Amino acid sequence: MVNSKDCSFLPHRILTRGCAFAFFVTAILSTSISFAAIVGTENFEENGKTGWDWDKTGTAQEWTVSSGSFTREDDGTGNMRAKVNGQAYLRYGSSSSLSSGTFVYTFDMEIGTTQNQWGGLSLYNGDTEITFFGNLAATTPQGKQLTSRYCSPRQEASTSSSYLNTNKTYAVVGNSSGIFAWPYDLGTKPKYEDLYTTPTLQLTSTLSGNTRFRLGTSGTMYFDNITMAYSDSNTVTSKGDATAVSSLTDVFGAVPIVECIKEAFSNYETGVLAGQFQQNLGQAPLTKWTGSGPTIDNTKNLEYPNWSSEQGALNVSNSSTGAKMTLDSNVMADWGVMGTDGLIGGAGISDKILYYGFLMQQSEETGTFSGGPELYRNGKELLGLGYHNPTSTQNMGGFFYDSSNTNHGLNFVNDALDSDIHLFVVKLMYGADGTGDDAVIFIDPDMALSEEEQDPDHVYKLSELTGLSSQDLSFDSIIFRGGRPFTFDEFRMAKSWESLADVPEPSTWALLLLGAAGLMYVRKRK
Repeated sequence: MVNSKDCSFLPHRILTRGCAFAFFVTAILSTSISFAAIVGTENFEENGKTGWDWDKTGTAQEWTVSSGSFTREDDGTGNMRAKVNGQAYLRYGSSSSLSSGTFVYTFDMEIGTTQNQWGGLSLYNGDTEITFFGNLAATTPQGKQLTSRYCSPRQEASTSSSYLNTNKTYAVVGNSSGIFAWPYDLGTKPKYEDLYTTPTLQLTSTLSGNTRFRLGTSGTMYFDNITMAYSDSNTVTSKGDATAVSSLTDVFGAVPIVECIKEAFSNYETGVLAGQFQQNLGQAPLTKWTGSGPTIDNTKNLEYPNWSSEQGALNVSNSSTGAKMTLDSNVMADWGVMGTDGLIGGAGISDKILYYGFLMQQSEETGTFSGGPELYRNGKELLGLGYHNPTSTQNMGGFFYDSSNTNHGLNFVNDALDSDIHLFVVKLMYGADGTGDDAVIFIDPDMALSEEEQDPDHVYKLSELTGLSSQDLSFDSIIFRGGRPFTFDEFRMAKSWESLADVPEPSTWALLLLGAAGLMYVRKRK
């Protein structure tokens, strides 16, 4: 039975007959931010419907049957569900109350004995059908397929027919960029992390407002465990506000705590990275890489001691725009570095630290050229570190653009250019309101050692390199670029040095040592 106070499961039971579906559908539109809440749940048990009180009368809306039949029946295990052969509607909002924002729907759908039928859930705005999710009749090109369809203007996307011929759990998420769908093995519980996997099915049109949904079929089908959550936030993760995430977690469960953002450039298709979805917690969910040039090479990976490595790397060569990574603003807010102006390290941020690191390798040892991940602010370059050769000397280096847009070349005098694999770690130190910021750059640090134990000959302070006493290091994105052939790999960002490294934190070491001492004591007593 669905508990209206706990809707973090999908589904809450495994259907034992037919073909089961679980859908969650989000429509994210532009509006002001104020709240997120469960709108209603329906498990078709006695008194199992809660919420759905759009007109604030204190009474849940009832189903309206426009054609055919709509009944509740036992599925044979003591669980009640809806048996539908026709069309039934449930209203959840008016044009003024829930016409835009973030909507999250969940439901189970079981195909009846007849496969050659259409059936599914549609979103309506008044009497106008906006979207459809389910199975279209076999007489259409989408027969026996999971289908998402925009009705105005008409646009369809469908999966392989195998998805409706086997037991599956499906997830469908829609936002201002479109509608996305993923198939799962039956009984699999989709998690918030699943928003970071490439969808199997995608539509690109945007949704308008919607006020009710319809369960419609041309033959007998079964529906169960309907849940809807709503937020008036306009993105999955809205800068400075987490109401949309609250809406999602009513269905997905809690958003995982992110200690370190890791981009290993694995789990992508070989070829151009731009246009592929970001794949990792801490990056903005349901967001694609943008730009041009950089490509994924799944035959390559860079390695460095105490810096874990996965197969896959990013190749960059003479890229004009590079590959742009967008970070999750809610994770940045959790870390305490999200400014009120929407910039990381921006307005209102004081006495905060942020680390990032990456592996890099070039194919040529000499020449005046640049390459490396660059911090950007409002579409302009801010800080670039890596193989930025600032002078005729063949050293590694970088650049920094100050508030007057003056470019300051950075020369890492003790670190020569070569074609080896190098690790760069950057410590961003934020002062008050974007002033007095500074950075420390570590070249090839020993990640088995603490930050304080690193070789000072390969540690550089930005203020000393530029001669600037006041700097603004607030940024909103990271772009991987290069003027000649480079390879990037294993990018990371974290709040602490220890979170970047693949070694236990000091407290963990203490526990391990304490445990070892205890074992030695027990052995001695024996």
